[in-house]
Amino acid sequence: MLIPDELKIEFDRKRRASEDEQQRRKEEVYAKIPEIEDIDSKMRMTAFSLGELAFNKDISIETAREKVDVELKRLKEQKEAHLLSHGLPADYLEIHYSCPVCHDTGYIDVSRTVMCKCLKSRMLEFRYATSNIENGEYFSTFDLSVFKDEKSKRVMSKLYDYAINYANTLPAPTPINLILSGPTGIGKSFVLNCIAHRALERGLNVHKVTAYNLIDSVLRSMKSSEPTPDYASYDFLAIDDLGSEPMIKNITIERLFAIINERESLNKPTAIATNLSLSDLAVRYEERIFSRLVSKKYSKFIVLDGNDIRLGK
Repeated sequence: MLIPDELKIEFDRKRRASEDEQQRRKEEVYAKIPEIEDIDSKMRMTAFSLGELAFNKDISIETAREKVDVELKRLKEQKEAHLLSHGLPADYLEIHYSCPVCHDTGYIDVSRTVMCKCLKSRMLEFRYATSNIENGEYFSTFDLSVFKDEKSKRVMSKLYDYAINYANTLPAPTPINLILSGPTGIGKSFVLNCIAHRALERGLNVHKVTAYNLIDSVLRSMKSSEPTPDYASYDFLAIDDLGSEPMIKNITIERLFAIINERESLNKPTAIATNLSLSDLAVRYEERIFSRLVSKKYSKFIVLDGNDIRLGK
């Protein structure tokens, strides 16, 4: 799994900060309790002597290691006694990493292949912070009781079942795209956020963007050196409010088609919410985009209707 450079730097800084703090405490203690500096020196020499004893034919390596361990334990107890007698904790000179499991490396093995829980947690936080997903909108907060009529409840219950199955089969649902069409306030954006949160929990690189902001990012990059986000690179992309973007000649249609087409060619799932009806989409967009949105090969097109509910509020 690719670790963002920002997190690599963060963990490296935490580890160095812990080691620097240990060095500060060590200098403080050496100045106040010189006996401890002498004990540390003896401990280093004792550990080094194991190598010399290993070449001694008159003693086995197991016996040599046992002798060294006994002496190191005796010296450690002496050091701890000095610390305690001066009102300091016995482990005062140990490195106090923020994560005692991985020692702030992010991994629990030397080869750095098994990720520690602390790094997994930070990865989730980092992805969430950069995903543009609204907080608090999860499948667990999907509440059918906000719908007052039975028809809406049945429709949204079916949508919930489909959406959670879609999310749980990421990154390879069939079909790969989900299109939600319906009036404002019926809960389309809420469902997008539910799916996006589940995608994050599944370890995917997720991004949510409104259609307006998507085209705006293209325009900004054309007017400056600011790069356009690589929308094709995300494992899961949620495009909200399709139809709100400005229709700019030679830009809007071309860019939307490029993103949808490239993601489909890479078999990367995209979920889209729009207030436009099927006929509105056909009028607004060229055949090449419209055909992708309604294609059974690439997309599941779900039409919602009902009152302005503002799901979850």
